[in-house]
Amino acid sequence: MARSRRDDDKDKDEEDDDLEEQPKRRKKRRVDEPEPVRGDVIETSKMKLLGLIVLGLVMFPICTFLLLDSAIFGRFVSLTWWGYTLAVLGILIGGFCTYAGLVGFFVPTQLVFGKTLFQEQRKSGGQWTVILQIPYDAIRKVKFEKYDDDTHIGFKFEDPDDPDIYCKDDTAFETAKGKGWDYILNGLYTVSLKDIAGKLQDRVDDVDE
Repeated sequence: MARSRRDDDKDKDEEDDDLEEQPKRRKKRRVDEPEPVRGDVIETSKMKLLGLIVLGLVMFPICTFLLLDSAIFGRFVSLTWWGYTLAVLGILIGGFCTYAGLVGFFVPTQLVFGKTLFQEQRKSGGQWTVILQIPYDAIRKVKFEKYDDDTHIGFKFEDPDDPDIYCKDDTAFETAKGKGWDYILNGLYTVSLKDIAGKLQDRVDDVDE
């Protein structure tokens, strides 16, 4: 018995529904390290790094002294619970600032604006390696944000799983999601983050034209 046209159409509709119900296959994010590109370079500011180190070297010993004197010796200061909290935070911040500043000196980074993409490169073993790569045409939105405790550039991508987007620290994507972005860039450079965001926006606009 021949199948009716209606039966054939019904089977085709059911197949289309099954295809729509199947989840879309996600692109595999790039894991191989791309080659460094040449372009306009923005270096890490050595003066800002030095300021960060000085800040850490001041905060760490002062906060350590206040904490130990109040908790053990009791000769000069007597801290409340709030004072103890601030002292501990000061020790942690001071240690982090010193560490981050020293790393910045001995393992410097730079931003490179290539023809079609943007990279953050790190000098390791006398050679520059790529730790971040973002094509301009992959950027949907870029914005400079400044808060009391944080300053950064936020990125929204056309496709967060674009295989041409690369980040050596893959957890950075998850961290950025907590602040409403696909990626967040910060750092101490010779050019302000606000100007860097403007430069990125110009490159994105050139791609759209």
